[in-house]
Amino acid sequence: MSYVDHTWVAYALDEPVATEASERALKRVRAHYEQLYVEPLTGESRVSPAIGMALWRRDDPRLRWPCWIEDGGTAVASTNAVTGWERVVGEVEPARAPLELGRALARDPERIVDLNPPFVLAVLDSDPERLVILNDFLATARLYELRTASGWVWSNRLAALPLFAATAPELDPDGWAIHAAAGWFLGDSTPLRGAAKIRPGSAITVEGATSGATVRHHETSAVGRLVAPRRASLDEQAGEAAEQSVALARSIGRVWDVAPAINLSGGRDSRISAAGAIAAGLEARFRTMDIEPGEVDAARQLLEAAPDTLELAVLDMESGTPDDSLAERIAAIHLVHDGMANPMGGQGTLELPQRGFVAPLVTGHGGELAHGFYYDAARLRRELWPGTRRRIVRRLERSGRQRHNSARDDAYALYLAEVERTLDEGRAHGVRGPSLLDYYYLAERLPHRAGLGSRNDRYSACVTPAFVRGSFDLKPRQRTRAALHRAVISELLPAWNGIPFFHGGGGRMRPMKRSRIWERPRHSRDMEEMIASPELWSDAFDPARIQVMWDEAKAGDGHSHYEAAFMRIAWRVCYVQHAERLAERIRADGEASLAADVGRRPPRAR
Repeated sequence: MSYVDHTWVAYALDEPVATEASERALKRVRAHYEQLYVEPLTGESRVSPAIGMALWRRDDPRLRWPCWIEDGGTAVASTNAVTGWERVVGEVEPARAPLELGRALARDPERIVDLNPPFVLAVLDSDPERLVILNDFLATARLYELRTASGWVWSNRLAALPLFAATAPELDPDGWAIHAAAGWFLGDSTPLRGAAKIRPGSAITVEGATSGATVRHHETSAVGRLVAPRRASLDEQAGEAAEQSVALARSIGRVWDVAPAINLSGGRDSRISAAGAIAAGLEARFRTMDIEPGEVDAARQLLEAAPDTLELAVLDMESGTPDDSLAERIAAIHLVHDGMANPMGGQGTLELPQRGFVAPLVTGHGGELAHGFYYDAARLRRELWPGTRRRIVRRLERSGRQRHNSARDDAYALYLAEVERTLDEGRAHGVRGPSLLDYYYLAERLPHRAGLGSRNDRYSACVTPAFVRGSFDLKPRQRTRAALHRAVISELLPAWNGIPFFHGGGGRMRPMKRSRIWERPRHSRDMEEMIASPELWSDAFDPARIQVMWDEAKAGDGHSHYEAAFMRIAWRVCYVQHAERLAERIRADGEASLAADVGRRPPRAR
């Protein structure tokens, strides 16, 4: 599992309070997250009676990008080293770039469209008192908000919201119902009642005054500019995407004083990022995961065709001992990711407290936008042409139900309502037909499930503005042929186009080289105990169906899709315990609340 090393918090209060109260609330947040690391956290903050922000992190001498920088009355905080800054502020050195970029975005938030996800960036000016918070155009970086009776709080860490506000965390029943049906949280839903995920490409502006702060939410035009229909040449767009892939690699080399690790399978998506790094001459280490038969050989074939001699490290997918505790493993993941990680990513171990640093990671996240994640050529002809609303919704409903069909009907109804909302949003941008499935992937799966935001140091050439724009310039049949991938690779490393894509450009996954939950003795016992406590999960799942699935799995007749349903239940059960521990920490802090009646769910401002 991955880590998030930076914790950022900002607040805006309706009425001024003594700064000691805000400092106490920030201290409570820091105390919670510093338990994740062996190394001490360094931190900076600016606190006033109505507006403030803070950032804590482990001091990483390898990073040349200052995640907190001040100049006069301006402080800029960023959760990531923001690549692509050169397109906004020119060839500024990394040590100065966050300040120049923050000021430019505060003046013109629409420039978000020129930067590479993921990132959250905040600019706090003291005279006049003004805070601007911005996130990337995919919302892949984590940014959450909570409206309380006394004001607003924002953070890239979900648990920081109730910790700061000192309000007992309550599970959101609708959010968890959607999670049961889809496998992740959709839209602005989160595990916690009242806490919302910020929309992609947003700018939140806070103005301070002696009477308190005022808050305004604004969605930039970034998403629309990247997905709206237009006439475009594939070759021209591929050329621009190739340039931005190379530029991303060079930016990584400028901000990190360490060679990054580059994931390389034999597939399509990681090939884009890897080819850009090789074309840029970026010093890097290549690695692949031994998940499916033939994958390692395919990756080696690619590196043998590269112009330089490059080595490949092979990672074993099977991690953790067969008898470790599933409940303890998920509890550690919740401590780091607050329920927002992909449940099916919960197979690996997560050692806490964390010590030392790993290399920044370059992946192919987002490449699915250009090859039709929800359809292949056969399905396009058979089920999705023409791409009517009914057929598209039916395709996404089947994706949610899979073979387990284990959630309650009202959970699937909530999921489909969110599907309909997202498709309407895509249509409002001009997206039509089967391409709406790609918009759904961009809006719902990529930011919530793909994991691009699960580390502060993860990058992908497949989410650069040019690659995303090029993906939505494709016709569905071009996606099924991976036309953009092939054109970009032709620009970057033509020899790789002669090597077939692993999985044959969209085939079904072969069985993974790992045991299932019911095949691991202690995991099986833990799961059995969770299933035996339906009061913790039966509001969203069908208990009878779950029991039948479990009995089949234990008898050796279980389908691989069953594991997804079991992991969703485990995620929910362990989160109940996680929320209880958060509540205990808040209670232990005694009278620390900013307001006695915070935490209810007033209407969200939009």
